[in-house]
Amino acid sequence: MVEWQSRGMGEISVNVNLSPVQLRQYDIIERIDTIVRRHAVDPRRVRLEVTESAIVATPDATAYILRQIAGLGIQLCIDDFGIGYSSLAQLLRMPFTSLKIDRSLISEIAECPEQREMVRAITSLARTRSTCKWWPRASSAPSSSTC
Repeated sequence: MVEWQSRGMGEISVNVNLSPVQLRQYDIIERIDTIVRRHAVDPRRVRLEVTESAIVATPDATAYILRQIAGLGIQLCIDDFGIGYSSLAQLLRMPFTSLKIDRSLISEIAECPEQREMVRAITSLARTRSTCKWWPRASSAPSSSTC
């Protein structure tokens, strides 16, 4: 990222998936901090994506870890929002700054009033958090869902 910026590509951000296994590693906070420092990356330009399912098993421990990561200046994103079985109350306790709505909820949004209403409800929830942005997850994969 630093090299790209030095070549005039402007401010570049990167999203990185953080798996449930990685999230449970005892040294994950230190590892992330080390990587960011070693590569001289502005932590505000790094967004770690965590799925809802990564939160469900140990929400209190996960909230603690995510708050520590956010304390490094790194952005956090809920990935594949809407397909997990997490509690909305749990999600609101997490320091997420953005969410990506799963494509199954937006695949037929133009033709499906139920999908539009679901997305409106999700975006309304996201907007209740002053720092939270949202965007639908882009995919070129065709959908088999019907409305």
